[in-house]
Amino acid sequence: MQTFYVIIKKDYLLIYEKKGDVYERVYLKGKLEYAYSVNSAKDCAARCLNTIFDEYNLDTMGEIDLIVIDNEDEIITNAMSDAFGENVKKRIKIEKLMSEVSASIGRDKKLRISEYGINYDGKKYLVRDGKVEKEEFSLLSYTLTDDMLMKFVG
Repeated sequence: MQTFYVIIKKDYLLIYEKKGDVYERVYLKGKLEYAYSVNSAKDCAARCLNTIFDEYNLDTMGEIDLIVIDNEDEIITNAMSDAFGENVKKRIKIEKLMSEVSASIGRDKKLRISEYGINYDGKKYLVRDGKVEKEEFSLLSYTLTDDMLMKFVG
């Protein structure tokens, strides 16, 4: 079994693979980002799975396990997760990750996470009273990179 972590971003997918304690980006056909369209989610997912299948020289598609990190837009997340079908073994809500990230990096008071929140994929996430609120991108918020997000996945 090969396990891959898929971050569903607004316009593209990012694929990671865990090697030891580190998450490494997977380059498919030499590209870091794998573009998709919600209108053709099944085709995009099939191409992505076929590329993984070919590049990792697997015997069957059943050897691919995906752990999906949801997009903030539930429609996009559901379309892409459904398109990947039974290869999806687990889904992680972005709000859950943002709550963990906020609690962890929020300890550094200089970052002012509790006041301004965290920017990720064009949205601002702010944890108030244990609930994650989503708002539009803010220049004052701390911007989280994909690699930093992956540190909180598992």
